Amino acid sequence: MKTKTVIGIIIAGIIASVIIVAVMQSGGNTPPPVTDEPTPGEPSPGIVVPTPNAPTPTPPIVEPTDPAPTPDLIIDVTGDPDSNGGNSPGNNPIQPPAKPQEPIPPKQPDSNNPPIAEPSPSPTPGNPPAQPPAQPAEPKQPEPDSGGVIIGDDTPKQGPYNCGAPNHKCDTPEKHSFIENLEINGCPTCKSHSCPGFYALNQWGFTQYTPSKCPEYSKAKDPVYTCQTCGKATGDGSNGTCVRFVNAASCPNCGVHVSSWTCHTCG
Repeated sequence: MKTKTVIGIIIAGIIASVIIVAVMQSGGNTPPPVTDEPTPGEPSPGIVVPTPNAPTPTPPIVEPTDPAPTPDLIIDVTGDPDSNGGNSPGNNPIQPPAKPQEPIPPKQPDSNNPPIAEPSPSPTPGNPPAQPPAQPAEPKQPEPDSGGVIIGDDTPKQGPYNCGAPNHKCDTPEKHSFIENLEINGCPTCKSHSCPGFYALNQWGFTQYTPSKCPEYSKAKDPVYTCQTCGKATGDGSNGTCVRFVNAASCPNCGVHVSSWTCHTCG
């Protein structure tokens, strides 16, 4: 047993000696670090190899940022000349509008030194006298529309009116037209188209239609005095007279309803 212990100690001492000798021969240098060698065909780290048909990377889109809002302008109403109106140094103050320029009045001619008129060139065979510019003709005013009916002449004339028709002594165009219509229609009493009643004269000597001047005139034939339908004297319907209404109405005397253009006598 003791022998085995001694042998183990000896072996341990030998091993320790071998280790010490090996360390001393290496000079105390540490072994170099082991690096992984790249495999042939693989890219080295840090080197980018472009891959064929690979999509090109799109650079990021940078959106523009809005500028900082400008503070609202504040108009100074205090009247302080040293005040900037509340505006920041970067803002321009509001300037008052420029005063419009007053027009320069035209120069008045000097009464002491009147302007000298330039003499006009004397007319010569090769230089005829200058003619004054022609005045533009005034536009003709449109004539008023009379509706196609013209009575007399509207042109003002001196002297009394004269229609120019024989047996007429008309003082106005209206009277002349009235007499002409009587001549066309004929006298309601004698049926003549030249009844003397057409050419009777009034107190001033002008033509005035007078039915009583007709040779066949009588009160029985005059509708002013006698109803030409019933033969009664014309009146208001009372005392045996006859009255006719243009429109149907009640008689103001007896209250009877009377149709239009119907002879009526109260009774």
